[in-house]
Amino acid sequence: MTERPLKISIFSFDLPSQACAQLRLLLPLFQFRDQVEFAWEVKNNGTKYMLSPDAGRDADLLILQRGFPSPETVEIMEDLLNLGKPLIYEVDDDLLHLPDSHPLLEKAEASLEAVTTLARQARGITVSTSVLAQTFADLNPKAWVLPNLILEQAFPDSARPVRPTRGPVVVVYAGTVTHAEDLDLLEEPMRRIAERHGQGVLFKFYGCEPKFLPGPIKAQCLPFDQDYLSYVRRLPRLGGHIALAPLKDNPFNRAKSNIKWLEYSACGLAGVYADLPPYADCVVPGETGLLAGPDPEAWFEALDELVSDPVRRLNMAAQAREAALSGYSLAARAGEFLACWREAAGRSC
Repeated sequence: MTERPLKISIFSFDLPSQACAQLRLLLPLFQFRDQVEFAWEVKNNGTKYMLSPDAGRDADLLILQRGFPSPETVEIMEDLLNLGKPLIYEVDDDLLHLPDSHPLLEKAEASLEAVTTLARQARGITVSTSVLAQTFADLNPKAWVLPNLILEQAFPDSARPVRPTRGPVVVVYAGTVTHAEDLDLLEEPMRRIAERHGQGVLFKFYGCEPKFLPGPIKAQCLPFDQDYLSYVRRLPRLGGHIALAPLKDNPFNRAKSNIKWLEYSACGLAGVYADLPPYADCVVPGETGLLAGPDPEAWFEALDELVSDPVRRLNMAAQAREAALSGYSLAARAGEFLACWREAAGRSC
């Protein structure tokens, strides 16, 4: 007898097109259309969120994502818990330790009690990194570490950059405005690169404009695309050769995933990454990227090395792309998500 599909109800304030919804739930779910049925229970008509009173009642598993626990949803969470169904809290950021400069700090502080209550009462928590699992361990020791994975089809081989024969070397940074403080570390290194290489280097900021612009640095700033699949498909078309991923050292950033390394590498970019847990665990220095600590001099030297040596840059980019696509593709590892959901729902693995 064929086993019926696993039914999952998802409660999230993220739009289905956004990165967290896609990376953490929808892209893995789409790999198992014949084994899983799911409902995105929270609807948004452009002005308000709406939820059916029967949401979750027919599900085998409830998943509450990220910022859904809040003062406004306490009663809804109580109702869902009272259904007696297996429930997972899915979170991919350290919402317990947002830095003072983070634009969502006030909202996170107001939701802290709801987050901790849900984390304690959930059957388990799904997270993107082992650091994040440890962060929530005091609230719930049951955590499934499900790494962020990439859709290989979004990064075709034809999109890989080649050695520029004309024009500048293009250095890319991609990220939301929440990373403005992280970018401060790049001011001095970028200024020195501009002084050394002049018009031979162009910086492109996709989604977050540094506070130190405009200035002597040759740069372009492009608006962020909130639609995740549009974002990743545009990333290779920026014409980049080198990518940057600075992070200020704090608990929030240490718990982040390596998604920038995955996306940059899948595009065929050689990157310089913060020497912190998101990247130190996946980057092989000199082979699949370069790591730089908090000293601006380290960032200047790493960036200058890649700008000045196109052969090394291309070799590093090729190795990084192979490592990302072979080790972190949905085709290879989406089964980890399905195994987690089946275990949480009491299905045999």
